[in-house]
Amino acid sequence: MNVPGARARRAFCLRDLCISAETLPVRIAAALETDAPRQAAQLQQWEDAFLALTDATGESDPDRLVSRFLADDVSNYAVFAATVAMNDEASTLQEQLVRVTADISQALDDANAAKAAQADALRAQLREAEIAAHDAEEREKSLVSEMGAVADKLVVLFRLLK
Repeated sequence: MNVPGARARRAFCLRDLCISAETLPVRIAAALETDAPRQAAQLQQWEDAFLALTDATGESDPDRLVSRFLADDVSNYAVFAATVAMNDEASTLQEQLVRVTADISQALDDANAAKAAQADALRAQLREAEIAAHDAEEREKSLVSEMGAVADKLVVLFRLLK
């Protein structure tokens, strides 16, 4: 199918990439040739990594190695999930501990405040009792003095009457 202007559009798009339709296959081949050393180095790294895995695990069959790693991954995920659950529980317990500690501290503060208020009330009652006792002593002294004066006057009165 030959659409007028299609080749011009294709050339325009390729021109934007600084490549023409004629030079594209040549450039691809050149890129592959220049990329070959990097690919070879990458392949060597993969081979070295596989050899290290086979040395570490003692397994040289890639399928069994993959199965083993998948099984280990499932096991590791289960351990990870259990660890996450324990960490969540530990966080919950820590929050509860903080709340209980705060509640205990508040209860102790309230109890201490109640004891202090009770002690203050008892001190006030004691002061009132001491003041009442002092007033009673003063009243007693006054009454004793008045009774002494009355007794003296009675003695004088009896003498006069005799």
